[in-house]
Amino acid sequence: MKRQPKNAAPAAPPAPLAAADTRSMLLTEAQVADLIQVGTRTLRRIVSTGRFPQPVKIGPNPESQQCPRRWVRAEVDAWLRQLMEARG
Repeated sequence: MKRQPKNAAPAAPPAPLAAADTRSMLLTEAQVADLIQVGTRTLRRIVSTGRFPQPVKIGPNPESQQCPRRWVRAEVDAWLRQLMEARG
């Protein structure tokens, strides 16, 4: 790790993400379940019936059952908006 001289100004913090960047964040199964306030088993069930956005499989073997799955935050938000609009 590189040391800064004692009289050097501290490094600037990283720039915050723009709104568009945060909309494309990937969420874990637990994060999605918390966001829509259901259990992970319920989330898996509604995904399997096609009533919820499909996850993105990340890893070297996307066909594997053990492959990590993530949901695109913007797709989950759009699903929630549709749900609220349908409610009236």
